[in-house]
Amino acid sequence: MSKEELYNVGMELFTEEKFDEAILAFQRALEEDAAVLRHGLVPLQQVLERRAARLAGRPAALPG
Repeated sequence: MSKEELYNVGMELFTEEKFDEAILAFQRALEEDAAVLRHGLVPLQQVLERRAARLAGRPAALPG
């Protein structure tokens, strides 16, 4: 698969809340192109941090 295909798969998995699989797809794409990190893994990390904060009953940090 090309980096673009892997990125698209990662985004599809992300929207389906299949976060573990999305991470793997983004990491595979990252092996091809580091720009994927900015567009895929960073937003995914922010969603996971917000969910963890909500589960822990504390406010999530604002992206900065």
